[in-house]
Amino acid sequence: MKPRHRIPPALIILAALIALTLSWFLPTTKAQGSVQVTAADPFAAEQGTINLNVKVTGKGFKSGAKAKWLVTGTTDTGGVTVNSTTFVSSSELNANITVSDTATIANFDIQVLNSDGRGGKGTELFAVTAKGAKACPAQSPAPILANCYSSNPGCLDTSFGTSGQVLTQPSGSTDSSVHALMIQGDGRLVAAGNTLNPSTGTGNDFFVARYKNDGSLDNTFGAPDPLNLSVRLGYNIVSFVSQDELDDAVLQPDGKVLVSGYTQISTSNGPVSVLAVARFNTDGTLDASFGSGGKVIGNTNSSGRAVALQSDGKIVLAGAPFFGLVRLNYDGSIDTSFGSGGFVSANPSTSTIGTGSTFAVAIQRIPAVTGEERIVMGGWAKLDTTTSSFADFALMRFRSDGTLDTTFGNGGRVNTDFYGFGDQIFDLALDSSNRIVATGFSYIGSDQCGSYVKDVGLARYLENGSLDSSFNGTGRQTADLIAGQDTGYSVALQSDGKIAVAAFAYSGDNSINDFGLVRFNQNGSRDSSFGPRGDGVVTTDFTNTQTHYNYPYSIAVQPDGRIVVAGVTDICSGSGKNACRGSVNKLALARYFP
Repeated sequence: MKPRHRIPPALIILAALIALTLSWFLPTTKAQGSVQVTAADPFAAEQGTINLNVKVTGKGFKSGAKAKWLVTGTTDTGGVTVNSTTFVSSSELNANITVSDTATIANFDIQVLNSDGRGGKGTELFAVTAKGAKACPAQSPAPILANCYSSNPGCLDTSFGTSGQVLTQPSGSTDSSVHALMIQGDGRLVAAGNTLNPSTGTGNDFFVARYKNDGSLDNTFGAPDPLNLSVRLGYNIVSFVSQDELDDAVLQPDGKVLVSGYTQISTSNGPVSVLAVARFNTDGTLDASFGSGGKVIGNTNSSGRAVALQSDGKIVLAGAPFFGLVRLNYDGSIDTSFGSGGFVSANPSTSTIGTGSTFAVAIQRIPAVTGEERIVMGGWAKLDTTTSSFADFALMRFRSDGTLDTTFGNGGRVNTDFYGFGDQIFDLALDSSNRIVATGFSYIGSDQCGSYVKDVGLARYLENGSLDSSFNGTGRQTADLIAGQDTGYSVALQSDGKIAVAAFAYSGDNSINDFGLVRFNQNGSRDSSFGPRGDGVVTTDFTNTQTHYNYPYSIAVQPDGRIVVAGVTDICSGSGKNACRGSVNKLALARYFP
């Protein structure tokens, strides 16, 4: 047996001092980042749910990470089995779970454990409910609102207007807004909307303006400037009959601007809203070759909530009643070869006793390159007409002659439910794969849960109308912008396949009412590279006072990829939102780096 050698205590102390001293100078290895679990989508499931895909978001996830459901505050799995965990990114996992018939009815924590032993847990992120019951979702805290002014994605482009923002008010008007935004090939922006009649101060008129790339009005466009007839105002105002409302617009291939909406006419039964369409030349003057002096007024069976162009120059207009369509020839005359005398009206509900209404229209080729052009409409539908019935995302598709395309969805119709509390489409876009992208809103919980249950809704459909399972696993996605009542009004597709949605970010208590912009990756996940908070969300308050309303109604992407959102903002001097709402409304635009 070898003898032991004792180290003198003085030498031990000296070695410790040397090690401590070296630690002050030698480089250290930074500890690995912590694991955080912040949300689950969906946030609840009934007992007996099998093979449910749940998106788990947070940060610090690594390949090989495993998720686990635990009854809140315990180590009990409560009858929730995680069948598999799929790594998507450092901020997202996909967990496939089964909830047993006897699972504990309670809130659940979600724990994520990386293969290196590091883990994290989010509390009360999920709920198991009894069959037939629905739980209120967890309310996330309202984020701190902030703009960024660097060239990072989602930051305001300070080369545009004033600090990335533009406000416009026609001379003599106190109320203007943008409902449609278009981008010319040279990058100039055409904005179309409404303005209060400058002469009378009452009643809305159609309003079209064009902006240079720096956000200044283009004085080669619009009506002549009465103070300098050698230049133009940059905008034009057009009156129809009474209370004109412009809802949509589109640029024709020849550069002309086509706008649609409605006007009110007098009948024996009182005022009735009817179709109103106008076309402007490339210089902003009315196109006299269209309709009567550049304008078309329809009859009581027509409206123009949305407009789209066929490749042959024919004009498709969508609106009430139900999913209604009217088609015009290039010159503005009714195309009597379409539907019944130029008109179509169909019930979008998959139930014969249902009802619905449309807000969006797009032209789709079947197949995408050489096929027949078909008309896709989006809006909402109910299975019945009772007030207690909840609406769903609704799509319909028609052939070029106006007949229903029964190869699409369920006999030409698609109704999509998110959480069972009400959903609605406001805008549509077609991507390079001929898929249909629809945005609007989804109620993620009952009104009894409070004022925070309305989120941006987004869905993607394959060419035949079926939900695209490569998009968020279910074809559906929601986005909570500020823990309130958020609505997606307009969608734009970037050249890289990312999806940008302009949304109204509303807190529900009137403390926040802002332009919202949220960007998604192609797979439906939030784009964490976008926005100052790293969650894909940008919110913009035009005066940074939170004393007025900012509504974003349209979005467009310029040729260089920069994103422009347009709508309306209230400018007021009151001390509270309700006191100053509606005082002076200005047309508002903001531009963001991609």
